[in-house]
Amino acid sequence: MSIVTQQDNKNIALIAYNPYLDITKFIMANSVICIHNCPPGEIGYTFDCLARVAVPFFFIIAGYYSYNCKNRVLWKRLFRIINLFVGIYALSLLYGGIKTICISNGNIYEYLHSIISRVAVTNFLIYGLTPFPFSNQLWFLVALVIAYLYLIIMNSFVRNDRTREISLTVIMTVLLIGHFVVGTIIPIVTGITTVNYYYRNAWLFGIPIFVLGLALHMFENPRNCSVKRNEIIRLAIILIGMILGLLQWFRFGRIEMPVGILLATVSLFLFIVDLPKIIVKYEYSDRLISVSKCLGRSSLWIYALHRLIGDAITTYAPYNDLVSFINANGYLLLLAVMVISNCISVIIVFSQYLIKSKRKAKRISDV
Repeated sequence: MSIVTQQDNKNIALIAYNPYLDITKFIMANSVICIHNCPPGEIGYTFDCLARVAVPFFFIIAGYYSYNCKNRVLWKRLFRIINLFVGIYALSLLYGGIKTICISNGNIYEYLHSIISRVAVTNFLIYGLTPFPFSNQLWFLVALVIAYLYLIIMNSFVRNDRTREISLTVIMTVLLIGHFVVGTIIPIVTGITTVNYYYRNAWLFGIPIFVLGLALHMFENPRNCSVKRNEIIRLAIILIGMILGLLQWFRFGRIEMPVGILLATVSLFLFIVDLPKIIVKYEYSDRLISVSKCLGRSSLWIYALHRLIGDAITTYAPYNDLVSFINANGYLLLLAVMVISNCISVIIVFSQYLIKSKRKAKRISDV
């Protein structure tokens, strides 16, 4: 008979919850801010490349933790993403209307017509693009919803686990090849840059990277290998992938997802997943766990809000000397967008936590 001690239970709980993933998600969300507010010069150009690990990381983590999930769980996650999208879309609609009337002295009817025009609807349905230039990053949320729907459909109609795994792997491979053909090979061969949303969408980016995360869990090696050795190898692959990505970036120009960056992203994710197995003896405080969860949950809000905040700073710049100075300095603008986006997102998440706590306390008191 095995004896499970209190410390063993704590260790199992630590492995079940990985605070490093939430902290990494928070860092990745801020990396996306760097992509859209990158300072000029070679330093900014280099960081723009390295920060490209962020978006595929989010798709991989979503796919990885969708493995063996029941459809009801996937539906719950899907509707959570839809709620966030609808909220940010409504805020963007309101902000765009105010900007059109008060700043640009435009016609509100023309503004509303541009939102429901045939081009706008087509771009949204095919590429996940919104009609607002300050909210185009929302394509990620649209792609994530489609990826969850795709998995739900596969779970519903392909009952055999082995057949489903093979089908997912084949489709992932084909779509990934399509992504690199359209986004990398064609521009290199022809010298003509492909419009980024032709391959940065749910079909050639979201679904294949989401399924890649699923496959990482699907074909996970259950054997007791040397975790420390694996982590060292992964760090080496991260470094090699970053170098390859930079070489491709500087040689062929700005690419949405260089091959080396995808390689580095996969290795980074696996490194973070196994990190608690190395430092499992470290006792996390409840405060550290709460903070990491708050940071992880705020990451999607940071991602969804940062471009709107950046646009607001740019729009307000001519009317305020301080804001104008911040807007003119690339690094100050980046810092300002980061600070404001992080503060607002953490406040939103903390407010949600307080509301849920009060509701839970009320239910307990009623019982």
